[in-house]
Amino acid sequence: MLVLLVLSAISAGAQDNGRASRLAIRFQLRDDLASFVPIEGSRGAVGFTVSPLQTKDHQYSRLISMINLSADRRGDAWQLEVSVTLPSEEKVMLVSQLVKVGESIKVEKFTDYELLPSEVGIVHIEALPASAPEVVNKTTSIGFEITNPKLIPSFYRLTFANNSRKNVYGMLVVSTGGIPERSEAWLKGYCGQTLIEAGGKYQSHDPSVSDGDYKRIGENLYRPTQINRLELATVVLTDGSYEGESRYAAILNAEIIGARNQITRVLPLVERALDSNSSEAEVINTLRESINNLDAEIQPGDAEELRKRLDGLSEKTITDAGRSIGWGRSEVKTCVKRDLIDRNTTLSVHDWLLQEEEKLKMWSSRFN
Repeated sequence: MLVLLVLSAISAGAQDNGRASRLAIRFQLRDDLASFVPIEGSRGAVGFTVSPLQTKDHQYSRLISMINLSADRRGDAWQLEVSVTLPSEEKVMLVSQLVKVGESIKVEKFTDYELLPSEVGIVHIEALPASAPEVVNKTTSIGFEITNPKLIPSFYRLTFANNSRKNVYGMLVVSTGGIPERSEAWLKGYCGQTLIEAGGKYQSHDPSVSDGDYKRIGENLYRPTQINRLELATVVLTDGSYEGESRYAAILNAEIIGARNQITRVLPLVERALDSNSSEAEVINTLRESINNLDAEIQPGDAEELRKRLDGLSEKTITDAGRSIGWGRSEVKTCVKRDLIDRNTTLSVHDWLLQEEEKLKMWSSRFN
C-alpha cells in the first residue's frame, strides 16, 4: 500500500489522438504495476512511503522515509525530478531531467538504498466524467462529506467535521470498487499534533482511481476506472477510544505507547543539554548524536501496556498492532531531528531547548 501526500496540483487539459486527456506522473513499481499521480496543471508534486514491492526483500524500507516526485512544465517538456527523504530528514536528489510526454527515466540510484530500479515518466490519462460514489460513515462523532471532481482521475475532496468534545488523533478512509479491491488512506496528526480539534473541520484529498485501474489503451494513453465507494471506517480520539473498525485504532494506540515511552528517553537528553556549559554548537551536536543513538526497538513493557490497553480485542489484532510501537518510537526521533534541522537560529540554544522540552511534554500529555 502506498500512502500518498499530495503536495501541489493545479488544473489544465490536453488532447491525445482526439480524446480529451490529462497528464499524470507514472511511477512503475514493478513490471505489472504502476502508480499514477494526476498532474492538473503546470506543476505537480507528490510524496509517498516506500512500497514493499520496491525492496529486494519485500519488506518496508528502513533506509528511506519518503520518495518524492515533482514535474514542472518547461514549454512542451517537463522537468521531472525524483528524490528521497532519509530518516534523518535529509533529502537526496536521485535524478533531475527534462522529458517530453511519453518519455521515461530509469532511476538506477534506488539501488543505493536497497530498492529496485524504477521507471518514471509523463503520460496521458483519458479524462472521463465522474459519477457520485457511495458514501459510508461507520462513526457517529464525525461528519463525512465528499466533493466529486468533474472528471476523473482528479481527486475527491473529503471534508470531515468533528462533532465531538474530544480531539481526533487519526482516521481511516477505505476506498473499494477498484484494484486492489480495498485501498486505505491513513490520516493522523504527526509530531504530537491532533488531526482535528473538538468542533473543528479537516479537509484532505483521496484518489478517484486506484493504481491498478489504469488500462493502457494507446502508446502513451491510459483509461481510468473510478472508485465507486468511500467509507470512513475508523476515527481514533486522543484518549485512545475509537468508533468503527478496531484494527486501525489498535495501530494508533500502539504508536501512542511507543511515542510516549520514547519521549521519556528524549527528555533527559534535552535536560542534560540545558545544563551543559559547552558551546552552543557542541550542545546541538551532542544532542543530535544522542538522538541518533536512540533505538526504536519494542520493549517487553511496551507490549504488555498495549495488551492491557486493547483488552477485549482479538489476539491477532493485538499482535499485528504491536509492530507499530516501533513506529511511534521512530516518529519521536524523526520529529526531534527535524526540529534540530529547522531550529530558529535567532533564538539562543537555551531558549530553543526550553521550547523543545515543553513541546515534548505537551506531546506526551496530549495522548493518554
